[in-house]
Amino acid sequence: MAKRLTHLGGVCLLGLSILFFAVCTPISIWASGDVLIAESIFPTVWDLFQSFVQFLVYWVVTVFLSLLMIRTASVRSCLPLLGWYAATAVLRIGGSLILGSFITADGFGSDAFSDNVWYALLDLLLDFILVGLVLLTLYLLIFRKSTVKSDDFHLPPNSFFKQPTRLHVAVAAAVAIPSVIRLIGRIRYDIDFGAPQNTADLLWMVFYYLADLISVLIGYLTVLLLLKKLSNPREGDVK
Repeated sequence: MAKRLTHLGGVCLLGLSILFFAVCTPISIWASGDVLIAESIFPTVWDLFQSFVQFLVYWVVTVFLSLLMIRTASVRSCLPLLGWYAATAVLRIGGSLILGSFITADGFGSDAFSDNVWYALLDLLLDFILVGLVLLTLYLLIFRKSTVKSDDFHLPPNSFFKQPTRLHVAVAAAVAIPSVIRLIGRIRYDIDFGAPQNTADLLWMVFYYLADLISVLIGYLTVLLLLKKLSNPREGDVK
């Protein structure tokens, strides 16, 4: 069971990583470099899609970490999946860096490329820290309060909002982590650049804040839906 879940989770992470660096990154660079496209709404829509793909990565990790912890009653069983995650994160971030350098014609020995390498390493470090926080949150909420019992976890989940179990609480807390971190970064950005200059700027600022908040709800529902799909109803509650 653990090997199957790990393999399936790794394949999902690999697919999302390829989608991000092979599709999202080139189109984002093209959209920002074309004057006509850059002035349209397309870059905003594509930025939201790119953010959604990034969130999907964290949501998929949350799904499979939760399943592995509950199915095996062990945190050690999560290590192979974390290895998958580390490899695909390097592919996602490193692939975006290299492919972006080819598209923009930046030489690998240029100052711009050297700066981008440091930014990529920082992104990778922050990415590992974020997933570490997700793992820690799931561990604390699933294991530390009491022993793992079948009454605490109903797989597939019985309801999204009614009669929440420890699984629901753990999922909600885990999916909130990347959204909260992004929200904090957006607040710092707005503080550095000052108040909106006009109504349009204010509306865009409110829109992005709402998008960050709504992402928590979307992530919560997505993770529970995936848990529902991946859980075998014939097995009933987790033993």
